[in-house]
Amino acid sequence: MKKIIISENEKLAILESHNKLRDVLMGHLFDKELVSEQAPVNPQGNDILTMAKEQCSKLKGSTLVSKKNALGQPTNALSMRAPADVPNPIRTGEFMVKTGDILFYYPDMTWEAYYTPQGGTETLRSSSVWACKALNVEQADIEKRISALKAKGYKTYDELSDGDKQVIQTTPNLFSKIVVGKKELYFPKTAGTAELGDTQIKYLEQYTGGKFQQDFITEKQRADAPEQYARWIKLTVPKGNVFAADVILYRNPKSDKVAAIIQQRQENIQSQKISERDCMDTIKTWYEAWKTGTSISEVEQTEKMDVQKCSRMYSTGYYNYNRDVRNILMALGGLSQGPEYPAVPQYGDEAMFRIPFKQRASK
Repeated sequence: MKKIIISENEKLAILESHNKLRDVLMGHLFDKELVSEQAPVNPQGNDILTMAKEQCSKLKGSTLVSKKNALGQPTNALSMRAPADVPNPIRTGEFMVKTGDILFYYPDMTWEAYYTPQGGTETLRSSSVWACKALNVEQADIEKRISALKAKGYKTYDELSDGDKQVIQTTPNLFSKIVVGKKELYFPKTAGTAELGDTQIKYLEQYTGGKFQQDFITEKQRADAPEQYARWIKLTVPKGNVFAADVILYRNPKSDKVAAIIQQRQENIQSQKISERDCMDTIKTWYEAWKTGTSISEVEQTEKMDVQKCSRMYSTGYYNYNRDVRNILMALGGLSQGPEYPAVPQYGDEAMFRIPFKQRASK
């Protein structure tokens, strides 16, 4: 076979053509800079939290804690108190985060905000994703977070049944509402049913004297099966220690026991109830008696009982107080409201006029 001789220039031309074809076919895989420099590896787990605490200015004051997130997963998190309010992006006048809420930042790049209502337990308020420029970490997908919460039973308002929607309108405290990203999700406060917990059911059975599901049902149950419960009779259970708002029930028309107990209870309430006008006058008279130095022997002891009853009716929201009544109740409880409303002393003979008062939490 005849030997082919090529010049050095021809060799270089062939090699160059080969390299150009290779680059076209393999693209950036032969980029010398990317081959020579190894891409950084994203931190994971506790490494993310450690780096975030050191390098993200807003998290420098946080504390590393163990926490079970809203999905029920035990994990570590950076925890801190919210330094300011964050408005709800969906609903004007509501908040995604309130000052003092406990924030938890998780290594999956999601966060949750919790608050504790008075006399209650830690409650989820909102959740979303977080990011920090100092970290080389991909931001979490908020839609995946929403999907995971839905798998745990959360629903958007549109996904709720007509019965659930009706309950939320009339008895919103039976559902937890959280803001996730730019969506609101609802979750029934479960334990005994889809909307009532064991403690709530026990209270309602004591109040009505009947059995749940047999002698009375919830508003949601009736809304979900209106034909089945068409003849059941509407019953309102007033708000109190167990419920923050009135609860609508429907009682079985065949349950004479429940009907008799409810009628007697309502008659007792009406006979003992003091009108709003009388409450205002009673409270003002009691406070004036203390301010003018009236001897306790000249004030009927029963009047103090009426003042205590009225104070409770205002503090529970049964009546709405005006500014004057509120200031008097605060002063009777020992908190001065300025020169016009001095506080009743805690000790001494005058302490007899003192009436404990628990101010309603603002919504």
